[in-house]
Order: sequence, then structure tokens, then C-alpha cells
Amino acid sequence: MAALVSINSEIRLAGRLQIEVQIEGGTVVAAQVCSAPLRGASWRPVEAGIRGLPATFACLCGSCPVPQVPVSWVAPDGVSHQRIPTHTRLLRNLVLGANYVETHLLNFYRQALGDYIDGPGLEPQEPCWQGDRRCDSHTTATLLGHRAQALAMARKARELGVTLSGSQPADGAAADGDSTPHPVRNLLLFFKRGCAGLIDFIQATYIPDVEALAFVYEDYFDLGRSEGHLVSHGVFDLNADGSKKLLRPGRVQAGSSAVEMLSALAMTGRECPAGYDQPGATPAWLAALRSAHRSCEAGPLARLWINGEYPHGISVMDRHRARAYEALKIAQAMSQWVDQALLDSSPGVSGSSPLAAAEINLTEAPCGAPARWVEAAGGRASRFQILPAACWQAFPRDAENRRGPIEQALAGIPIQNPAQPVEVLRVLHSFDPCLACAIHVPVSQSSAGRSHYAAESPTALATV
Repeated sequence: MAALVSINSEIRLAGRLQIEVQIEGGTVVAAQVCSAPLRGASWRPVEAGIRGLPATFACLCGSCPVPQVPVSWVAPDGVSHQRIPTHTRLLRNLVLGANYVETHLLNFYRQALGDYIDGPGLEPQEPCWQGDRRCDSHTTATLLGHRAQALAMARKARELGVTLSGSQPADGAAADGDSTPHPVRNLLLFFKRGCAGLIDFIQATYIPDVEALAFVYEDYFDLGRSEGHLVSHGVFDLNADGSKKLLRPGRVQAGSSAVEMLSALAMTGRECPAGYDQPGATPAWLAALRSAHRSCEAGPLARLWINGEYPHGISVMDRHRARAYEALKIAQAMSQWVDQALLDSSPGVSGSSPLAAAEINLTEAPCGAPARWVEAAGGRASRFQILPAACWQAFPRDAENRRGPIEQALAGIPIQNPAQPVEVLRVLHSFDPCLACAIHVPVSQSSAGRSHYAAESPTALATV
């Protein structure tokens, strides 16, 4: 008998992400993203004008507020033909890099790890689902001990970012060309010391923990696969005009090693796909985003694959491994950037926003690739559309009924206990689908023969 299971994740500001899976014969035979988060930030009038957009949209997400700043700029840095000073570019990279490391640590230790081992016996992580726990007691105790250390290191990464940005969220100082008030030398030295601690933890603990879990759950190298279409907008400028990046933009098809150029003109999307806007159905205010008519996966695995640094596979464990390796790559790059910032003391630049503009901004966030379309007139945003970072993979089917990466990855997943489908959460957490902070914490609620798993308040888990 087929079982229909609905898993909801509470989203702090934008409604709910809902995944429905149909389980038959111990296997997921169909999956569907069917949530209806109302992204009102894209629709409401922006009364503050285009200069206030960065501070406004940085508040969309408390977990990764920093990527919302560059994606909301209306005036590109080159609009006044000024070259961004090296110091400003380095500071931007440092603040953004600290946010990446923080988010990657939290994804593995706070969200994903509980899908594989028993928690510490404290609410909201108890009672936990008991199925398919393979780690022995020693490994479990080790991972739980490292979890406490990882949360402290994630807090340290946030502290480093705030040291240079002034505040998070609402890092409004990054608008108009400059990144922060010019930091004194001792702040950069503090960042340098903290960065060294992050590198040590990632190398000695984070990566070994991921590899140990992958060894025990090696079958998850074959589970949770998407079609292998990957996309990256590129991030972390290495030169003044942004033509060279630490993680380059591009697109690959079907897990190929050939990287194609990424074109914003090839991106298409529809906010209310056919089949989800019928009478009585839940409207799906998630854009079915496509590149050259293909559903693509974004995030750490896509970025490293396109960068030529992770050609191994596209699966649950591959995503976790790529996320850990990317955290190390970024932390090591930050160590170099802060050394350069200590040597370079060029002043910041104050740009000027145009009265009228029409442009597209593409960037990367820890969990995906956000995008923004804007039209401005009279110094105000007349039309503004922002797509969440995870909208490449966490969206419903399009008008042609083509599945997104999450729906593809869930199909065929074996389920030991349909009443406690922890295997579904393992796939979801490998993507880290964040639509304004999606946190999956299952709590069983049965009604009318259907099992619902709603979420506890994320505030209980946000304390580190």
C-alpha cells in the first residue's frame, strides 16, 4: 500500500517549504515540492529608494545575510567608471567568506548530522527517529563532541564577519562601493588569528568527520542523485573588475567535465507553474528556474565541480564532502586575503546610484545561487524580483512537468520505515535548501491517514 508523507520545514520569514513523497514497497516512487512561501519582499514597494535596498534585503535571511547585499545593488561598481580599491575588494571577500564557513559548519553539524546519529538526548532533538543508525557508540560520541566544537567555531566565523562588517544582518555599509568603515590594523590581526583557528578545525575535525560518516554510509554515494546539470554564478572577486574569481561561473550538463559559459539571458522561470495553480491546489510561489530549459543544481558541489576541483560524483555524500572542501578552500583564501589587506591601505570608494537602471545581478550564497532583476526609475525601484539562493533546486515542476533537482534526487530512495522517513531528510539536508532559513526538525502529526512532519521553531536550534 502506498503511503503519502508530507514534510514541512518552518521558514522564519517566508512561509513553508513542503516536500511530499509517495512511498511504495519501501521506496520513494514520486516526490513533489509543493510549498507556497509568499516572497512578499519581491512585491512590496521599496519606499527607501534604491540606495536602501542592500540594508533592506540583507534582512531576508539571518543565516546568510551577506550574499543578499551584492545581489541587491542597483548601481554596479563600474557605473561611475571607478575601479574598486584592492582593500575594499578584500574586505568584501573576507566578510562573505566568513559567512560561507559559518553556514557550512552549521549545515553539517546542526542539521545533517542528526539524520545519521542519535542526538544528545535533549529537546528538540529527542525523541529521535531510530531507524538505520549505523555508527558505533564511539563514533557517535566523537561526532557529538565535535558538534559542540563546530557550533563554537561557527559562532567564531560569525564574529569575524561582524568584526569587519559592523552588523549582520543589515550590513548596509557594503553599499555604494565600500565594504566597511576602514578597519584598524588590530581588527585585521584579530581576523587573521580567528581564520587560523577555522582552518585548523576544518582540516583536523570537519573533513575527517565527513569522511568518517561517508565511510559508514557509503551507499549514499549512489543515492540522492540529480540529473547532473550544474550551475554557478561565480563568487569572490580576485581582481578589480571581477573577471577573475576564486570560484568561477559556468554551467555543465549531465555531469560533464566540459564547462560552458553561463548566460543570464538563458535563464527562464515561471512563478506559478502549470498543475500547481489549479482550483483547489496550493499555489507555488517558487520560480521554476531553468538554464537553457534545463533544471540545474547549484551550491558547493556545483561550484567545485565547475571549478574543476570535485569531479567525483553527484550524490548525498558528494554534496557533504564538497561542502567541507569548499569551506577549507575559502578559509585558506581568507588567510591570504587578510595578509594582503594588512599590506594594502587604499581608501574605500563612495559610489553614486543612478536615477534609472535596468539590470541583472547574479551571485552565490552558501547553499545556492541567488539572482536579482531590477528596474529603477526616479531613484526608486519600480520593479524588483529576487530569487532565493536555493531556487535552482528547491522549486516545483515547470509547465512541461519537468522535475527539479530535489524531486529528481528523492525518487528511488529506499525507506526503512515510512512512519519515520529519515532517508528523505538525508537527501534534503545534503542540498541545504534554504528559502529564507529553512530548518527541518521532524515532529510527527498524524491526521486522516497521512503523516505530517512539521518543524519546531528554529530559534531553539539557532543558539550556538
